[in-house]
Amino acid sequence: MAKREKNSIIMMVCTFLSRFLGIFKARAIAAVFGSGAVTDAINFSYNIPNNARKLFAEGAFTTAYLPLFARCREDKERSEKIASILITFQLSFFLPLILLISLFSRKIIVFFSSFRTEEQIEIAAFLLPYFFLFLIFISLSSIFSSLLQARERFLASSASPIAFSVAVILSVYLLGPELKATAMGLGAVAGSIMQLTVTYVAIKRRGLRFRPNFNFLDEDFKRILSDWGPATLNSMIMVLSQQIILYLASSLEVGSITAYSNSIIFYQTPYGIFFTSIAGVFFPKFAQAEEGRERRKELTLSLTYLFTFLYPSAIILIAFGRECIAVLLQSGEFTLDNTLMTYNVLFFFLIAMIPASFNGMMQRFLQSEGKYWTTVRISLITTVVEIISATLLIALGRGAEALSLAFIISSSLGLVIYLIIIRYEDIKALIISIIKLMIINIPLLLYLLCYLKLQNGWWMSGSNFINLLYLSFFGSLSGLITLIFYIVFKVPFLEALIKRKPRN
Repeated sequence: MAKREKNSIIMMVCTFLSRFLGIFKARAIAAVFGSGAVTDAINFSYNIPNNARKLFAEGAFTTAYLPLFARCREDKERSEKIASILITFQLSFFLPLILLISLFSRKIIVFFSSFRTEEQIEIAAFLLPYFFLFLIFISLSSIFSSLLQARERFLASSASPIAFSVAVILSVYLLGPELKATAMGLGAVAGSIMQLTVTYVAIKRRGLRFRPNFNFLDEDFKRILSDWGPATLNSMIMVLSQQIILYLASSLEVGSITAYSNSIIFYQTPYGIFFTSIAGVFFPKFAQAEEGRERRKELTLSLTYLFTFLYPSAIILIAFGRECIAVLLQSGEFTLDNTLMTYNVLFFFLIAMIPASFNGMMQRFLQSEGKYWTTVRISLITTVVEIISATLLIALGRGAEALSLAFIISSSLGLVIYLIIIRYEDIKALIISIIKLMIINIPLLLYLLCYLKLQNGWWMSGSNFINLLYLSFFGSLSGLITLIFYIVFKVPFLEALIKRKPRN
């Protein structure tokens, strides 16, 4: 068991660095481009291919082929064949797509947005081909990452996104003042190439080789396509939902898209660190575990681990959300009003963090059993509910925060549906574990309540060294309190991590 927890720690550390750099990337964009019309156009254009990653990279396609890689990880020749066909297939699809995107980028932006100015349309249309080019390299990197994860090699696969963020940050800071929005496009392409290089080098070191393979009638590939169909539809539903939400955001006051995008970054930092790490380790385990009790035991353990980390993360960010946004983003053209708008959206995302993470893990559980169409139906229901809720809440005058409020409604409904569909028999054991973890976190909660009562608005002056020290101190104290009480009460994850095998 300790190996599984250690692999999770490796992914958590790397993902933490990646997410932290993601926040720093948002800071770079805010500092160089501000939080107005230009940044809205950049974020809107970037989110179109970034949502498409759910289909080809770290999404539907990965969901379809990673379990197969896990089952044949000892068969080098078969793994090479499957990967070669996947690479050939993706290149055959993406290269013509890039040409079409280049020819019709303006029409795509006009169709998917409700931008009011010509400047925003021109910027978004110009950047779109760059961002789709970055999608090609990210998708290929995803294949190599899956091969590594199937072999329980998590360092390179989880560290590779760090290279992407570094390239974008350097490009924005060094080229942004002169090249403006173009710097973001160049940084995304350069970063994706660096991410691909990291995973490819790791694969080469393990003796795997690839060559063009157009055998799209191969039985393994047909099985992947068979699973990819419903998985793709599932991801397309989420992508469509995201685009509709962005469309609704583009109809609100200027800065709403950026507030929504920045709140997603802060929400995805703890969510990405812990959910990605735990799901990345458990998803192959679901596929390899025997049917019945063993697989459901793995599910219960994964949900317990998610709550172990995400519950304190959510309440810490609720308490320090404004401070984090102000210290990390509030400089240059990014004002206090932008900080408050972003936090209002972020607050409701944080409340939805636990049900959303449980949904994601249960979805992977059903997909490991081959029940892709079940997850499609659930996604369709929750997506419709989210869009209707967002539309009604906007009509009621809730502004940008309506988008995250709608997410609470849809993720809560999704959790109820998954529990019913899976017929989750260990609900009592899970609830007991959750109650224990909530009790263990009472000292943290009391500390955060005291802080909220006594804090004097020090963060309002924005990004400076003194405020960074304040945030580091109060935040580190939160983490220290959590760690101390987790060790004292022997929380399962830490206990499994430090447990040693008995000597003979």
